[in-house]
Amino acid sequence: MPQAVPPFRRLSVRFVAALSLVLVLMLSLGIGFMLDQERRWIMEEEQARAALLVRGLEASLQTLMVTGDGPLAREWLGRVKQEPGVVKAEVIRRDGTEAFRDLETIDKVNRFLDADQFHRNPLPSRTVDDIDLAAFQQALNNTPATLRDDVAQTLTYLFPVMRNDECLGCHGYEEAPVRGVLRVTTSLAAAEGRIAEAWRLSVIGGAVLLLMLGGAVYALVLKQVIAPVLEVVGATRRVAEGDLQTRLTLERNDEFGELETSFNRMVAHLEGTTVSRDFFDDIMTSLAEPLLVLAPDLHIRSANPATVQLLGLDEAVLVGAPVESLFDPSGSLKAEEMRALLKGQGMHGLEKRWRTGDGRIVPILFSFAPLSGQIGGFVCVAQDITERKKAEEKMELAGMVMDSAMEGIIITAPDGEIVTVNPAFTHVTGYTLDEVRGHNPNLLQSGRHTQEFYKGMWHGLLKEGYWQGEIWNRRKSGEVYPEWLSIRAVYNADGFLSHFVGIFSDITERKQFEEKLTYLATHDPMTTLPNRTLFNDRLEQAVLQAQRYHNLFALLFVDLDGFKQVNDSLGHDKGDLLLVEAAARMRRQVRSSDSVARLGGDEFTILLLDLNQAEDAERIAAKVVDALGQPYELDGTMVDFVGASIGVAIYPTHGSNVEAILKAADDAMYAAKGGGKGRYCLAEVVGGQKGEGQEG
Repeated sequence: MPQAVPPFRRLSVRFVAALSLVLVLMLSLGIGFMLDQERRWIMEEEQARAALLVRGLEASLQTLMVTGDGPLAREWLGRVKQEPGVVKAEVIRRDGTEAFRDLETIDKVNRFLDADQFHRNPLPSRTVDDIDLAAFQQALNNTPATLRDDVAQTLTYLFPVMRNDECLGCHGYEEAPVRGVLRVTTSLAAAEGRIAEAWRLSVIGGAVLLLMLGGAVYALVLKQVIAPVLEVVGATRRVAEGDLQTRLTLERNDEFGELETSFNRMVAHLEGTTVSRDFFDDIMTSLAEPLLVLAPDLHIRSANPATVQLLGLDEAVLVGAPVESLFDPSGSLKAEEMRALLKGQGMHGLEKRWRTGDGRIVPILFSFAPLSGQIGGFVCVAQDITERKKAEEKMELAGMVMDSAMEGIIITAPDGEIVTVNPAFTHVTGYTLDEVRGHNPNLLQSGRHTQEFYKGMWHGLLKEGYWQGEIWNRRKSGEVYPEWLSIRAVYNADGFLSHFVGIFSDITERKQFEEKLTYLATHDPMTTLPNRTLFNDRLEQAVLQAQRYHNLFALLFVDLDGFKQVNDSLGHDKGDLLLVEAAARMRRQVRSSDSVARLGGDEFTILLLDLNQAEDAERIAAKVVDALGQPYELDGTMVDFVGASIGVAIYPTHGSNVEAILKAADDAMYAAKGGGKGRYCLAEVVGGQKGEGQEG
């Protein structure tokens, strides 16, 4: 806000002072001139009056001198002295003595007349010594002289007393035309009084004239100059304060009219191109972020409500305070930052800490933007980053968790592009973050899953927001491996999908262990043949397939002859070797699509699938009987008494379900043993007929 103009600097005051000084000076000069003229007139009047008086005295004196009555002349001069305003009146002879006192002139006249005609009582002769000799000599030269004494306030006239024809009758002896000098001194007190009165009247009149003239001039100038100037000043002040609706209404046809037009055009232009102070205040008030306006010395000029609310301090406390007083010592402005700001340099992205009125420490992100123009200073925007700091701490903690997690973690954008992965991801897949960032996770696909698998996975993920399951992926090395994958959709505060987070673990070892357990659960550990459990499962599948597609298959029950004797005579080690060798010989006699199993002890089964005719089963059974009847070398011991008895059952000839086909084959095996061992026997045909056997 502009500072108020001191009274002594106001245009109207200075104009009045200047006008008063000029008028006083002019009045003084005028009064001085008038008084000088008045003094001159009064003095001239006094001189004229005195001159008239002297001439009258001189004429009277001539008359008295003709009579020759000296005492009467002295008396007459005495009466003249008593006249108002007359100080001195006397006649001075040419020799400088006062006339009418001694008998010198009487004696000269009597001698000239040669008669003792004139007589008077003499007075002592007196020389006049207070006369101005130059003026006296001037009067003797027949030129009247005037002397004014301003100290004594007197006016002295020296008037020549001339010799005329009448005088020659008595004073014919004198040759000089001027017989003497009449000196009359009058007082100027009355004249000075008149001059003083004239001064008083002049001063009073001048003062009245000064007031009247000054008032008229001031009124005229006030109306024509000062009032328009004050209106312009007021208008410019209102514009400076942000009121762009201000307009001048001088309605003049002179230079002020031109100023009015230019001013109004300028303000209209500003109104169209400049925001108002109210608009600025509205912005300050509506901002949710704290905002400060700082002076060039970094003292606070204004603060918006968000700042007041955050700090818990009144605006009156904030305004005028140095901005550094708001900072906590643990997060204040550095010395070099202060120096840069004091030089008018802007700064952005400064993380500092404010201390609120109740002692809380608030992390703040600052920006200082310099203000242009003569006012200068800064706009300081302060953002409360408390929540961001908490989020950063959470992110940092999450990052630590990601980095230290044993499971692989992958985070993608909603469009599937990889955003980040953790070290465990790199350890499992072989891919670094730089290699996969921006790519789609499908670069890990192994090719083992169908498109329907992935469609189902994404359908469940988008519908439920979560999916987990076993999936096969491919490492960077090309190795395919199994992993257990959990994917969760992450939504932001507005409910929009922001990321997908996948967590997986390499389950290769688990799968291997599971496969080993499965293998052990379904296979004979000695011969590596399927055990009874797996055999039963395969038999059930064979029955179902045959029922669906009307295929033939055969089941062979094999029992080793002489096995017990090997165990009893050669030991269980040799018996185990016998079992392993027998299993190998049976595998060699069948197709890869067929299945050989050990049910336990010396009992085996052979499942022959997709037969074209029943005779194929008998042919294979004969080959097996022959192969098992060949001698065995058991760790250096030759054994030639071992053979095999085989029961053969054909589906559906000898049974149309699992139980029936098992029983038929088992019965046929016992029939073969009962018929002399070392042979196979075909099961009974449904209806009571028995198949023929063959000895090995």
